[in-house]
Amino acid sequence: MVPNNLAAYLAQQNIQASNLGFQQSFNACSLEYTALPCTNYVTASQDHLPQSLRNIYKRNFQPRFALAYRPFNNTKTVIRAGFGIFTVTNLGPLSFNNSGNPTSALHTYTNGGTAAAPLIQFPNTAPPTVGVQYGGGGLDQGVDPNYRDPQANQWNLTVERQLTNSDSLRVSYVGMHTYRLNITEDLNQIPASTTPYQTTVASPYVDPRAPYHNWFTLYSTFNAGEANYNALEIGESHKTSHGLYFDANYTLAKNLADNQGDTPAAFAGEVNYGIPIADRFHIRNDYGNVEGTRRHRFLLTGVYQLPFGQGRTFLNTGGWQSAVLGGWEMTNVTLLETGPWLTPSISDSYDQSNTNVVNRGAFLRPDQVSTNFYQGQSRAHYFNLAAFSPTPAGAGRFGNAGVGILQGPGTIAASLGLAKVFHVTEGVRVPFESTFTNVLNHTNFAPPATQIDVPATFGVLSAPQTADNAGNRTGQLALRVEF
Repeated sequence: MVPNNLAAYLAQQNIQASNLGFQQSFNACSLEYTALPCTNYVTASQDHLPQSLRNIYKRNFQPRFALAYRPFNNTKTVIRAGFGIFTVTNLGPLSFNNSGNPTSALHTYTNGGTAAAPLIQFPNTAPPTVGVQYGGGGLDQGVDPNYRDPQANQWNLTVERQLTNSDSLRVSYVGMHTYRLNITEDLNQIPASTTPYQTTVASPYVDPRAPYHNWFTLYSTFNAGEANYNALEIGESHKTSHGLYFDANYTLAKNLADNQGDTPAAFAGEVNYGIPIADRFHIRNDYGNVEGTRRHRFLLTGVYQLPFGQGRTFLNTGGWQSAVLGGWEMTNVTLLETGPWLTPSISDSYDQSNTNVVNRGAFLRPDQVSTNFYQGQSRAHYFNLAAFSPTPAGAGRFGNAGVGILQGPGTIAASLGLAKVFHVTEGVRVPFESTFTNVLNHTNFAPPATQIDVPATFGVLSAPQTADNAGNRTGQLALRVEF
């Protein structure tokens, strides 16, 4: 029978027709398919959710405080401090993830019939009902309707002292606590246990212990992560004096986070799109050193005017010697830093968690059996393979090795430049420039592989770095005429 409210009825029929495939993917009860237990669902309004993709939070509080104090009643010493709360709006996938849910092509059609007369054939490509697979859909991915943009509390304390007319020293403590960071979870994951993962006739797509039996995976993003950064920064600045300028900076940093995933290989972006963490019930197990933050980092930049030529200490009387040997400037960029933080990994075929990790797309870590990560260190064995092992059979858990517990090879890179301007006539100049990266040609290795079940490549230094001018020594020369 047609309801009295014909418009509402027709609208409901249009909704059902437009997202039929979506409903088939989880066997909606409105489809009246009885071979599987059906899934009831409600509209956003019925569940008191907004018609937008998520509830908009409008009460972000972002104060800023700063102060400067001269303790000795002169201009040579100053103490500075500051605190602020910053909100970072996530763009990218998080801004539209939920928009595709009702129209997602998650359903599967199975063709049948014979080779001469298949059930689905051109020009009629609408599959008959018998070819539809009900249930077993995967959602990649949704966003918590109450998701809020991440925030960071940042603070610093600096003491700066003028040592001479040309030199100043700066010592700072810098800290940051970031919260509500993005983590992707599979809502259909079951906790790790010694009970094998299995499906049944009543729950053919997931283990009966999973909360949503007619779904396979349900990836969604939550404000579940946090990070903590603390650093000591020391800087020395020398203003140009006697032809020399330089700026030297040293940082001792500790950066810990749990939003990098299980085996991070780079800084975490807005979201590890489509990659869930292995164990959504113990997110804190992923808390470890952030991959790209070096523990020690020293950077020196400077310019030195060689003391030859007019206005300088030597050969300042003119003549061809001054014209050829005078007026040269040497530039320098030197970087010394410890290596990135790496994480041991293992193939999902060694999984002992009984959570169907193999089909969920997560990554795994092995067990740590020793703290001698660098025993017998060499180019062929930068890490000690014997410090790790697969999780024992029947353990019913994930591996206990931590995130970012291995430190890769560091970087030593010095780059130099030499430049001079030749004045041919009053209106003609000939600038000459040359630069050389990694002038010492020091071998800086790229981070090695860390998958323990591939011993042939585990911890093997086999490739050079390509970043930070730390690769093979290179040089370039440039000469041009300006008139």
